[in-house]
Amino acid sequence: DDAYAFAPATAGVSIVKSINGDDANTAPGVSVAAGAPLSVTFLVTNTGTAYLANVTVTDSLATGITCPGAAADTANVIPLLGPAGSDTASVTCTGTVAALAPGATHLNTGSVSGTPVLADGTTPAVGADGQPLPPSTATDDAHAYAPAHPGIGVVKRINGDDAATAPGVSVPAGSLMMVTFEVTNTGDVRIDPVVLTDSTVTEIRCPAAALDPGEVMTCSANLAAPAVGVQHSNTVTATGSPVLADGTPAVGDDGQPASAPTATDTAYAVSVATPLPQTGANVTGLVGSGLGMLLLGWLLLLASPRRRSARSRRS
Repeated sequence: DDAYAFAPATAGVSIVKSINGDDANTAPGVSVAAGAPLSVTFLVTNTGTAYLANVTVTDSLATGITCPGAAADTANVIPLLGPAGSDTASVTCTGTVAALAPGATHLNTGSVSGTPVLADGTTPAVGADGQPLPPSTATDDAHAYAPAHPGIGVVKRINGDDAATAPGVSVPAGSLMMVTFEVTNTGDVRIDPVVLTDSTVTEIRCPAAALDPGEVMTCSANLAAPAVGVQHSNTVTATGSPVLADGTPAVGDDGQPASAPTATDTAYAVSVATPLPQTGANVTGLVGSGLGMLLLGWLLLLASPRRRSARSRRS
């Protein structure tokens, strides 16, 4: 007469994913340096009473996942994990996530799956119903962001002169001043759109709507010269929205959308009277010639009596 029995096992697994050593479960997560690859770790633990075989660690973005004791061709597969509480119940796997661009955010999910078995590593472990336990799985998210440091600069010129100090550049009264604005993206993230406002100048013309880091553009406008003797000054303000290449907002040091950078520059000008145009002939030479001839006539007149007196004495 045969008799059967079974001792029900429990199966479970957990995974804790960390980025640069930070669990980072909650957004925005851990702050990382832009341009540097992210180091990712996966702490995998058997939480059941059964062994777990072929424990496989995967990730939505991490590459190069390697686990202790894994074969070279299946570096992300742990052959066997001991039951909860044993010395072999936990292992830590490692991987890498590609570097983030300035202002970018990151979310990826680590996953683990294993088959409940007996100590021999192959015989299925049974559960409360006496049937083989299903595979155990778990996931864990991790968040990260690379803070952007947006910046913008502007240099305003009148008729090509920086004119940043009063009284500034001298311009002919009644003329039309050429105003230029040299705008530079001094930060590490795209500014789109770039916005220029001026206290006096309107209808500013720019060759582009956005600037990538390090890019420079020159905008222009025209402005009537001030009245003679009037000190003119006006200030331009440059600002814009920090965004990623796809147009989504770039984040700053706190993981929230970065504030718009601003810069200002003031230019001064003063009008000078235009000399009256010369409408008559230049008579300076004629006057000089006339005076010379008068002087010569006077000298000849003085000399005539002397000559007559000299002739009378000789006679």
